[in-house]
Amino acid sequence: MPDGVTSRHESALGTWVRAWQRPGAPLRGLVAGYHGYEQRLARPARHRGIPGASVALVFGFGPPQTVSSPDAGTEPVTLGSFVAGLYDRHVLIDAPSYHGIQVDLGPVAAFRLLRRPLRELTGRTLPLHSVFGRHADRVVERLATAPSWPDRFRMLDRLLIANLHRGMLPRTEVHQAWRRIRATGGRVRVGALARELGWSERRLASQFGDQLGMSPKRMAGLVRFERAAALLARPDRPSLAEIAHRVGYYDQAHLTTEVRRFAGLTPRQLVGDRLPDQGGVFDLTGR
Repeated sequence: MPDGVTSRHESALGTWVRAWQRPGAPLRGLVAGYHGYEQRLARPARHRGIPGASVALVFGFGPPQTVSSPDAGTEPVTLGSFVAGLYDRHVLIDAPSYHGIQVDLGPVAAFRLLRRPLRELTGRTLPLHSVFGRHADRVVERLATAPSWPDRFRMLDRLLIANLHRGMLPRTEVHQAWRRIRATGGRVRVGALARELGWSERRLASQFGDQLGMSPKRMAGLVRFERAAALLARPDRPSLAEIAHRVGYYDQAHLTTEVRRFAGLTPRQLVGDRLPDQGGVFDLTGR
């Protein structure tokens, strides 16, 4: 969705509003974007959260959501607003309706904002007050009662800028490693990356995994999948063979294996389960 655009959809499937905005200039490169949503489907449906190389802050304005990760073997949690650490498997989200804002934080921004090693959050979903403490409910209320999506997004700019400036940066080598992984689309080899930094592979894996939540190898795989999922979501998406080539998979079969591993669906199922107008990925069939 282009920057600053709000889309509206109404059909037999339901009604929804989707708003997207890049963060203010001081946050770009740290925060991927703000996603506002208000969604009411015509019948009960389960949202499929697709993993990516970001930590999600969810400010919920409606009923609580139940988040489960069947492949991770963790217990479901029911929360109104929450922070979701890095996952390398899909999550399932159940709620009567969906209304709120999701903020996608790059791992460096998440490390600074949360002020803790991201390994503690990997594969976990925690209440929002674990980030903003006793002020979390007030933040959600102010966002919910703001008069428009742009007003909400400007409030988030101010909130995140103030909080990020108080946080520590990860180690220089860890930060450089993340920038290389992102810049290469996850196609850099870990051994070559360690040599560039003057570290052993073991030291890189330990330091990177502790501070940013996953080993460099796992993070690179997640970045490749994130690129593949973005290409699959495009209305003018390339062929599966072309997507595999662009992302760096061996072939179309390798693409299918990786998409199934991360999303729990084949590429064609992932495309087929996406609602119109970027309305998210939902199970409408009871599959």
